[in-house]
Amino acid sequence: MAITDGRNGYGWLSIVLHWSGAALVVALFLIGEQLEELPRGPERTETLALHVSLGASAFLFLAGRVLWRLVQGEPTPPAQPRVFMLMSRLVQWALLAAIATLILSGPFIQWTAGRDVEVFGLFAIPGMLPRLETAHDVLEEVHEFASHALIPLVALHVLGALKHLVIDRDGTFWRILRPARRPSA
Repeated sequence: MAITDGRNGYGWLSIVLHWSGAALVVALFLIGEQLEELPRGPERTETLALHVSLGASAFLFLAGRVLWRLVQGEPTPPAQPRVFMLMSRLVQWALLAAIATLILSGPFIQWTAGRDVEVFGLFAIPGMLPRLETAHDVLEEVHEFASHALIPLVALHVLGALKHLVIDRDGTFWRILRPARRPSA
């Protein structure tokens, strides 16, 4: 089983980065939704600290995934009508754009509030900005919009995967679950 990607599928590293990133995005979304319901106080402060720490961790997975994809390239996409190829690419890029927006706006929300980005109480990424209330409010709106854009994008991504599993039966669904085998010499 391959660590690196091949023409016919993903290696272990891509699979781990994909599912780790997916789990972090789901956790961050659920925690973010919970944050909106909590009144100011110790519970909200602790939940926000967890959200910020996980967001900082998610940045590493996203950056790692993007860099790995640039180094590895993409496995050969399945043959399908052009409209599906276009939709697939649009959804993938929109998902990455929404996630990148969240990962980048998150720290700036902290910094424009005059706070450092604390990561699990282990270290802090200091803010280089003074308190900027208007920028902070705009960034919070952008962050919320991007987080809610994830819902239809993830739904389309999952529907596409299910299309490959149930309708096309072309093996594409399994590529992100099972690492590609090394070609025999």
